[in-house]
Amino acid sequence: MSTLEYDLTTIVRRLVREKQPVIGVVQGHGEPSLEEALGRFTEMLKPNYDTKAVTLSAGIPDDVDSLLVVGPQQPYSPDELAAMMSSSALDVVAATAAIKV
Repeated sequence: MSTLEYDLTTIVRRLVREKQPVIGVVQGHGEPSLEEALGRFTEMLKPNYDTKAVTLSAGIPDDVDSLLVVGPQQPYSPDELAAMMSSSALDVVAATAAIKV
């Protein structure tokens, strides 16, 4: 199956974007590590997205467009939950278990 349509769409998307979207991956509550456990997943995202580790206690950086929460093992504090939900411009995606690629 040809990927021509996907490749063309990707090229057009890159041309019209002002910046590469950033996905923040929440760390600090027993989630899989961004570099090791989620390395393959983040490599797949690289053509279209930048990824960075985010520690909620330090705050969510302004450049993060979406937040990915994968399999936390410890609960979040009320302040951390509020930080995740406070920005209407921020998309939050949650997975209850590790992402297998």
